[in-house]
Amino acid sequence: MNNVLNIMKKEIMRFVQDRKIAFQVFILPGLMIYVIYSFMGYAMKSMVEKEKKEVYNVEIVRMPQNLENLEKDKSLNVKRIDSQSVKSDDKLEVIVNNAKEKIMTEKLDAVVIFPENFDKKVSEYSVLSSKDLPANVEIYYSSEYNNSDNAYGYINDRLNDYESAISNKFDINREGNKLASDKKDNDSKYNLSENKEDASVKKIFSSLLPLLVVMLVFSGANAAATESIVGEKERGTMATLLVTPVKRSSIALGKILSLSIIAVISGLSSFLGIILSLPKLMMADDNLSFTSTYGTKDYVLLIIIICSAACLFTSLVAIVSCFAKNVKDAQTALAPMTMVIAGISFAPALFDGMTDKLGLFAIPILNIIIVINKIFSGTYRNIEIIVTVISTVVCVALLSMFLGKLFNNEKIIFDK
Repeated sequence: MNNVLNIMKKEIMRFVQDRKIAFQVFILPGLMIYVIYSFMGYAMKSMVEKEKKEVYNVEIVRMPQNLENLEKDKSLNVKRIDSQSVKSDDKLEVIVNNAKEKIMTEKLDAVVIFPENFDKKVSEYSVLSSKDLPANVEIYYSSEYNNSDNAYGYINDRLNDYESAISNKFDINREGNKLASDKKDNDSKYNLSENKEDASVKKIFSSLLPLLVVMLVFSGANAAATESIVGEKERGTMATLLVTPVKRSSIALGKILSLSIIAVISGLSSFLGIILSLPKLMMADDNLSFTSTYGTKDYVLLIIIICSAACLFTSLVAIVSCFAKNVKDAQTALAPMTMVIAGISFAPALFDGMTDKLGLFAIPILNIIIVINKIFSGTYRNIEIIVTVISTVVCVALLSMFLGKLFNNEKIIFDK
């Protein structure tokens, strides 16, 4: 056991004492993610706020009386063209062609053309008995220009709202949908969840974070293990280590445990960057809080699962690294594994309705991803955590024994 601890101490100190490597492995991942995600969040927020403040220049031909409130819309600068100006099709064609030219030169954002007697046609139209098609509103715009494209979307939404209002035959949860100024939509009396806000936040986190957590831990294991195994083979220090009077199995176990610790710290650094920047990235308010949504037990279980995942990934990467001649070869060989793990990260969606089957939690990697998803969604069972940890530990023990066998094979270890 002392030999294992000495190997662990040697590996950890090598990473910690080298300030450049320590910064790249422990600090840089989380810092970069926080800066990039925060910047993306601020950029998207500024774009949304800019769209809200935008005023669109539009021409409306034959403005219906029931829609005259469009002129009062602060987001629209409306120029009306009354029915008297378009008494003939020729005049309408001239007006439309002029509007199209203005749109293509960005002097106008959109032109809306209502049919004659629009209000009357709408009021008399019956979905069940009318044989003719409903009244058609034409909106000309250009998706090439952002303002024009946004204007089309904005006007289309206003007209859809009007259509819903005039054809309203019944309501759904009328009282629940009347929002008070200090309440959220999910605060209605119809939502029976005891922790409405927490349930909403957990749903967001459980859909986004499992893939990120798994890939971050794997990236940390990848960087640490390839540097330790292949890096030492390239530098020739692996040979020096193997000639010491220490069992190869102890060297393998010590490397796996120490590199797992480094992978966990690197993964947690990146995870912290995600948690701190996620509200900014999603342009959410203060209600989107990771720290207030989960309890101490959730944190402890998540760390246990992350540590288990780090040991498993480190073992796999270390074994692949043993067969590589240099770091570049190792990274090339590990690329398919990265894709496989990323694909398995979508398992909770693929196995929807089956994730309560205990047998799934005995399958390495798959069990880790499903459990992380369940922890974030708050739907895990203790037995699922126990089976996942035990099966992962058994798998790591077997991989450690195999790695020790590889260390005994001098043809593999000393092949450059």
